[in-house]
Amino acid sequence: MIGGLLATLARSAWARTAFCYGVTALAILLFLLALRRSGERTGRLPDAEFEAMLARAAEEGAKRALADVGLDGEEAALDIRDLRSLLDCIRLVRRTAMQTAVRMITTGVMLALLAGIAIKLKIFGGAP
Repeated sequence: MIGGLLATLARSAWARTAFCYGVTALAILLFLLALRRSGERTGRLPDAEFEAMLARAAEEGAKRALADVGLDGEEAALDIRDLRSLLDCIRLVRRTAMQTAVRMITTGVMLALLAGIAIKLKIFGGAP
C-alpha cells in the first residue's frame, strides 16, 4: 500500500519538485545547524541572527516550492479554497451515492419480502 502511494507520488511532477525542494531545505537546515554547533567559524553568529537567517531560508524555499506547483501569486488562496470546496463536493457526492445505494437495496429487499408474503398468502387470487 505504501509502495503504491510512493509510486504514484513519484510519477507526479509537482510531488517530485516539492520533494526536491524539501530535501534541499533539509540539507541547508542540517548544514546551518552543524555550522552553528561546530564553533569552527570565527565570529560565531548570534542566536537571533541565526534564527532570522533560518526563517528567511525556509520562507524562500516554501515560496519557490509553491511557485513550482503553480500556487503563487495573488489568486493562490482562492485556488486553494476552490480545491478544498471541490474536495468537499466530491465527499458529499460519495456520501450521497452510498446512502442512495443503501436505500435502493433496502427497498428491493422489502419489496421482495412483501411479494413473497403476498404469494404465500395468495392475496392476488391464486388457483383454487
